[in-house]
Amino acid sequence: SIVLDKLVLYYDAANSKSYSGSGVIINNLSENSNYNARIKGSRVTFSSSQKAFEYTGSNDSTNSGIYIEGLNYVTGSADAFSNMTIECWCKSNSGLRDSDGDQRIILSFDRSAVFRFAIGADNASIKTQARGKPSLQWMNNTTQIDNYADTYSGDLRDDQWHQVGVTFTTSAVKYYVDGVNVDTHTGSWSPLSNHSENETPRYGYIGNGSEATSAGGTINPGDLFFGFISNLKYYYKTLSDAEMKQNFEALRGRF
Repeated sequence: SIVLDKLVLYYDAANSKSYSGSGVIINNLSENSNYNARIKGSRVTFSSSQKAFEYTGSNDSTNSGIYIEGLNYVTGSADAFSNMTIECWCKSNSGLRDSDGDQRIILSFDRSAVFRFAIGADNASIKTQARGKPSLQWMNNTTQIDNYADTYSGDLRDDQWHQVGVTFTTSAVKYYVDGVNVDTHTGSWSPLSNHSENETPRYGYIGNGSEATSAGGTINPGDLFFGFISNLKYYYKTLSDAEMKQNFEALRGRF
């Protein structure tokens, strides 16, 4: 069974309680029972054969993605959080998407405001090295952090299903692939969304970037995921190595 404690978002394309196979509404299966999501635009469709949402990877996709209703982050200490986990089952296409950096965004509240989790990155200093690797980019007070699993030797753009995850605390960022911790970065960072400047609140997108100040609002950058996303979980806690492995084992038979 999957870990349910402090699970904020849980979308599962293969579960009819989350998605019926038609329409645009995706029900959140988490303990919060809110924050439903909606498919926006024609570049995201449901694949009945993969039981997953298929993303075309096109860079003209400024009006496509899956947006999260209701959940936004505002700056200031009252909204700050010091730990989180993002976990996703995805199948990333082996061909290059239409992008210089080949960034494939999984979950974004816009890195320059809160955070962005992706395969690959778009920052010029790391985008070549980060291709095919898990990446977390976030705002640390007034400084943007561009981080990725640099010691991971694989390439997730291999047309295979993988569990990809990241945990964040103010002292460590840990990356996971298929239930295994593949890289750990240590440091000293501020809680997420605890900025000294007055940032605009941001709403989240799955599979695309977000500059959205309202649910379904402006997307940027238009780095639409290239491949399939079936299952996404987002926690207000740091899953342990054992818990990440537990989540992997709970669903590995499906993929």
